[in-house]
Amino acid sequence: MKILNKFIFLVFFSNFTLTADQDCFAKKVQIMKPLYPYASYQGYAIINYDVNLDGSVSNVKAVDSQCAMSRNDDGSIKFRRCPFFKARSVEAGTLMKYTAPKTSNGKSCILKNQNHRYIFSLYKPGLKDLDFILRDEFVDMIDNAE
Repeated sequence: MKILNKFIFLVFFSNFTLTADQDCFAKKVQIMKPLYPYASYQGYAIINYDVNLDGSVSNVKAVDSQCAMSRNDDGSIKFRRCPFFKARSVEAGTLMKYTAPKTSNGKSCILKNQNHRYIFSLYKPGLKDLDFILRDEFVDMIDNAE
């Protein structure tokens, strides 16, 4: 009887690990633009979430929020951790939608620990990368245009 129980346990456990390791894919079909927070900073926030069987998201939480502060010597943006973008990113993240996740063999699955980055830019709408126009640079552009 003990051998039979061990065999059943091994078969169940091996099936569980096989299904847990299978690939799972879904396509984003709706990404909501977050409202800008009541702050004069620019930056980004990264949220983490799960995609459910029906394509809805759950367990949305902010895992990082960074403000663009200045430029490094090489011209890249220098960031500092800040709290300003977390709440608005989580709000928008709860409204994301995906196609129903499926494995490569067509079975329904759940996507765990997915990430999305929201970018908050005051002077360069539609910014895709993290090369912000900083406040001082924007003021200089306005002054030079006059």
